[in-house]
Amino acid sequence: MLADVRRVRAGLSATARIGAIPTSLSAAPLLTRAFLAANPAATVRVESLSSRDIAGRLAEFEIASGLTYLDAETPPGTRRIELYHERYALVAPLDLEVMRQPVVGWAEAAELPLCALTVAMRNRRIIDARMTADGIDFRPIIESDTVGGLYAHMAMMAIGSIVAHPWLHAFGVPAGYAVRPMVQLEPDPSIGLLVLDREPASIVAEALVVAAADADMEGELGRSFDALVLGRTPDADGS
Repeated sequence: MLADVRRVRAGLSATARIGAIPTSLSAAPLLTRAFLAANPAATVRVESLSSRDIAGRLAEFEIASGLTYLDAETPPGTRRIELYHERYALVAPLDLEVMRQPVVGWAEAAELPLCALTVAMRNRRIIDARMTADGIDFRPIIESDTVGGLYAHMAMMAIGSIVAHPWLHAFGVPAGYAVRPMVQLEPDPSIGLLVLDREPASIVAEALVVAAADADMEGELGRSFDALVLGRTPDADGS
């Protein structure tokens, strides 16, 4: 509490510690950009953590907030601030027959050589569930625990991947590849900011909540998805 009082008097100059699931790391700059714009004397440290590790580190006050899925696994005693909904697309070599379709089915994608995150990652479990719903036992030929690892394999091995749309916003589409939206079998999962629900509230955590509201992550990521995946460009008024 005394540290928070000193920060108020001197201006926010602390380090905002954020735990982020791997699939949200490519969206994190939208949040940190807004936070640092409002708090130029502060710094940020972003760590790649599983959703379970985020819950544990929050409870131990080791991080100020977490970027993670907002679902049944969300830990109690936290506030949830929804940021965006995760959408999925197939990124694969553009000369494949399936890439001539406007939308790709999950069973169709499973027939391709694909790379994917490991089953320890919530994103992979979501993809597995959608494959199962389409009658498929998903078996990627390459697994990695980082998004960077997946993109490296796509670049060097001419294989595809089912990606979350923030990855496209950050990394784009590799040369020689195309991107197509996946069939939506169920509502898109929600990604959000978690902070401890306690009094007095952490000033750093509250500053991150304010930054999250200013960042418009749903809108910016959605516009990027529309342009890269659906081929839509913003109207003259930016909508």
